Amino acid sequence: MKRKKKLIAYNKKVEPEKVLPLIFAGVRRNTPVYNNVKGIVKDELIDDIIFSKITANYKTLHEQYGEGFKLAYQAYKKGKGAKTRNEIAKYVKKQKAIDKKKKEPVNPQPNNPYMKFDNGVWMDYSPKALADRIRAMRDKSMAALKPLADMTAGIQKFNDSVNKINIKPKPLNTYFPAMEKKFNPFDFSKNNTILGSGLLDVKNLRIPRIKPTGSSRPAITGTGLTSYMERHKLKNPVDFAKAFKTKKGKDYQIKGFENLRFLCEQMNVTVEEALLYICEGMTSKKSRWRNHRLDKEYWRGSQSVINLVEYFDEKIAVAKKKKQIVYTVKALWNDSYTKALFMEYDVDRGSYSEFSRWFKKMQHHVYAYKKAKQSQKKH
Repeated sequence: MKRKKKLIAYNKKVEPEKVLPLIFAGVRRNTPVYNNVKGIVKDELIDDIIFSKITANYKTLHEQYGEGFKLAYQAYKKGKGAKTRNEIAKYVKKQKAIDKKKKEPVNPQPNNPYMKFDNGVWMDYSPKALADRIRAMRDKSMAALKPLADMTAGIQKFNDSVNKINIKPKPLNTYFPAMEKKFNPFDFSKNNTILGSGLLDVKNLRIPRIKPTGSSRPAITGTGLTSYMERHKLKNPVDFAKAFKTKKGKDYQIKGFENLRFLCEQMNVTVEEALLYICEGMTSKKSRWRNHRLDKEYWRGSQSVINLVEYFDEKIAVAKKKKQIVYTVKALWNDSYTKALFMEYDVDRGSYSEFSRWFKKMQHHVYAYKKAKQSQKKH
């Protein structure tokens, strides 16, 4: 007995939202790839895959089948198709949340907005926590400088004991007239400060006062100021302040703080005014303030800049090991570690280009220092 073929009633009216599901059922049934995964993959997911292919070829299919196709497409998209996509999206989102929960350990401070999951560990990147970590690293590095501090204290103690001896030696220039007086950087005793014994000690220093003639006044001899005024055609020593700021005016050679004391007197600058102008000059530019507050602290033995360079090198190594995007100077400029460091020193990072120039310069100094330290160990 022959099996009767199933006839399709082409003249039967079908609702628009049922057209594409009927087509999808036929495609699943007649396509081996979809048929083989039946029971493993849901029909809704397969229908969504087929619908995405139809969407990719929408223009061609619309031209071929006309407005009937458009009506059926829109009905499925807004009806069953939308519902299926929403269910799939919720399922994927749920699975991602489950996977993330399995991989990440529990946040120890869930109410802290600065907590960040970094390299498998929860880290607190709040300004206070960063400052504490930097301070801990600084204290650790300072332990290495303790022998130097002890040596300096010993030298100071020795200098104080020598100064107590009641002997008045003759000045060196009595024996060696051509020898200039040199400043001893290790002499921190009360009578020999970093400013010497002549800059602020007005009692032991008498400078002749020359009266001006109108707006003109000659300089006292012996300080090099007279020849400087002649070269730059200055009428008064006070004009030195404007001339020295120019490029050509930098040809004056100052010899120690005692020489500076003479200059201050000639320029009508008191001790209090000199101190004020120093403070104003140091803080007049952000780069100048950074130079005194951060850069020169490095040359005094601060570990902060070295820590910053080592932090940068570690970030590069980690990125390379994990095959991540290369860690750049721009990333360092925007890093919370750098922000906390500059905040601690009350220094402005500046723009990226300014920070880049500064960091590369200091990085060169740090590498040179480490290289010299390694060569010393070998010898």
